Amino acid sequence: MVKVITQKSLDLTVATEMMDVLKKTARVDIIKYPGMLSGIGIKGFRPQFSEVIQYT
Repeated sequence: MVKVITQKSLDLTVATEMMDVLKKTARVDIIKYPGMLSGIGIKGFRPQFSEVIQYT
């Protein structure tokens, strides 16, 4: 199943960061690390397909 996050749904949320939007709307695990880093894991994918990204 694919879920599209539309501009309208973004406008209706109180989230200030995309990571918060993903946590609430998608089936992903978000782990926030110190230093503006987040880890993203997608259910059903192996850990090597997870990603750590820097956000601003």
